[in-house]
Amino acid sequence: MDINRETKELALSDSLLQWGQWQLLDSIIPTGGFAHSIGLEAAIQAQMVLGPEDLQSFVIHLLENTASLLLPFCVFYNNIT
Repeated sequence: MDINRETKELALSDSLLQWGQWQLLDSIIPTGGFAHSIGLEAAIQAQMVLGPEDLQSFVIHLLENTASLLLPFCVFYNNIT
């Protein structure tokens, strides 16, 4: 019985449970008609995306924001496995 491995498995299990709870409690969780547009439809309606250059900028900012949010969790998971 490897206590260190069991401790890591418990920590991972607790982390995943807590992550799921934060997702459910997040006030910006997408719901309704805009659930899968990642804000693009709203940006178009607000005239923030008017052409190809605006779309490119929107996608770049979306990827940067998503990476900055998720990358720490990916690094953490990689370090505990």
